[in-house]
Amino acid sequence: MLKKIKYASGAILLCSLAIPTANAAVMTFENLNSAAITGWADLGDNQVIFGNAGGCNVGSCYAEDGLVIGPKWDDSNFNAHIHRHQPGLSGSTKAMSYHGDSAGWFLKTADGSAFNLDSLDLSAPQSSENTFTGGLVFNAYTGTGTDNSIGTFKGSQTIANFTDGNITLDSTIFGDINGVWVHYETYMETPTDGAAFDAAFDNITTSAVSAVPIPAAVYLFGTGLLGLMSFGKKKQLLDA
Repeated sequence: MLKKIKYASGAILLCSLAIPTANAAVMTFENLNSAAITGWADLGDNQVIFGNAGGCNVGSCYAEDGLVIGPKWDDSNFNAHIHRHQPGLSGSTKAMSYHGDSAGWFLKTADGSAFNLDSLDLSAPQSSENTFTGGLVFNAYTGTGTDNSIGTFKGSQTIANFTDGNITLDSTIFGDINGVWVHYETYMETPTDGAAFDAAFDNITTSAVSAVPIPAAVYLFGTGLLGLMSFGKKKQLLDA
């Protein structure tokens, strides 16, 4: 009987660690062959908004290495999209760009599992097509809604426009998340005022979420259970 309890306690401890997370991945856009990405990645994959406008299985998202990216749902612009950018950044041939014809882009994993967003390459030089003096806002979300749609807001980090180089994200915000929405500051819908901004993104790098430590309560439950069974067995021997 005691052996069975030991096995049961061990199973409880192992189950407490069985939390699915994504593997490390890098989105390089080297397989992005279409000129535009139209599937709204923050919606449920099969969600239809109007005609062929909707989630990733309705429009067209870009998927690579277990990651999925597309424009953010924008009810003011059913034609919102993000673009293929050529050449890429850091010596690559392709990247992805976002400017004033969408409400930004949304990143998630293909299976909805949690991930850490670690870093990415950003190129947003000041030019006639990029005069906006505000920043780029990176928003982190946890969990998912109905049909794998956007989850609960966790926090944000703002990167200055006109930045050019590799960006490291704040791990306290972008660790153990399920989605990221990036947009220009104050523009949470497609601009209608002629705002000029343009940014290219490449080498979006994620990592696996660290294993969750065994909760103290689970450990105490297992050891307490063993103690009670051991006491009961001793009592039975004394009564005999």
